[in-house]
Amino acid sequence: MLRYTLRLAISVLAICCAGAARAQFEPQPLSARCQAMGGASVAVRDFSGCNVNPATLGWLRKWSVAIDYRQLMVLKGMGYKSIAVGIPTGSIGAAAVYYTHFGDLTYNEQTASAHYGIRVGKGVSVGVGIYYLHSGTNDGHYEPFNSATGSVGVQYAPNEKLCFGASVFNPFFVRRDGVQRIPVQMNIGASYNPVTPLLMTVELEKNIYDPLRVRLGVEYCIIDRILIQAGFATSPMVYSVGVGYRHSHLRANICVAVHQRVGVTPGVTLGYTF
Repeated sequence: MLRYTLRLAISVLAICCAGAARAQFEPQPLSARCQAMGGASVAVRDFSGCNVNPATLGWLRKWSVAIDYRQLMVLKGMGYKSIAVGIPTGSIGAAAVYYTHFGDLTYNEQTASAHYGIRVGKGVSVGVGIYYLHSGTNDGHYEPFNSATGSVGVQYAPNEKLCFGASVFNPFFVRRDGVQRIPVQMNIGASYNPVTPLLMTVELEKNIYDPLRVRLGVEYCIIDRILIQAGFATSPMVYSVGVGYRHSHLRANICVAVHQRVGVTPGVTLGYTF
C-alpha cells in the first residue's frame, strides 16, 4: 500500500510540474541554444527550431542530427530527452523528424513528429508539421492518451540580417480531455543580426489558455568558436544563460534556465552536420 501511495504521489507531482514548466505537449525549441535565448526561436533560421516553426527547414542545406537533454528542477524522472534529424530534399527544401520523451515509468509524455519546409519565393519559406502525441504510465495507473495534431509556419528574410517568423501549433483544436487540454499556440517574432558576432531575438507567444508571453534573447560570439547566450520570458518569468561552441561540423551548447515556480533546469545539446 505504501509503495502504491508513493508511486501515485510521484505521478501527481510529475503531472503538476510538467504543466508548470510549460510541458503538456506544447512545442518547444529542442536546443539549449534557443532555450538560453529565452526560448525565442520562431524567427531563428536554425534547424533545431523547426519544432516550433517548420518553415526554418527551408534554409537547411546539410544533413543534420542533434540530441538534447534537459533536467527539470534537477529531479530524477523529470528529464526531457530528444533527438532530431534534418534531411535536405533539394536546393529549396528539407525534412526533419523529431522524437521527444519527458518523464519516467511513473508518468511520461512522448512526441514523435515529422516536418517539412520549403522556400516559395525570394526570402520566403513555409513549413508544416505533423505530431503523434502519447502520455501515460507503464503500470496502468494513469489512463493513456494518444492523438495527433499539426503545425504550420512561415519565415520571411528580406535580407541577411533580418528575419520574421510566425507559426501556429494545433490549429485543429485537438483536445486531451475535459481537464487537460492540448493548447492552440501562436508564435510571432523577429531576429536581427546587425553585426556578425551579434544576434538578437524577440518573440510573442499566445497559448489560448494562458496569458501572452514575451521572449527576448541575445547571442554574442565573444571569441572564435565560443558563443554566449542570455534571455528571459514572461508569464511566468524564466531567466536563462548559456554557452555554445561551434567548429566545422560540430556544435555544442549548455544552458541553465531559472523558472519562478519550478526552479532550475539545466540543459545540453550536441549537434553535427554532414
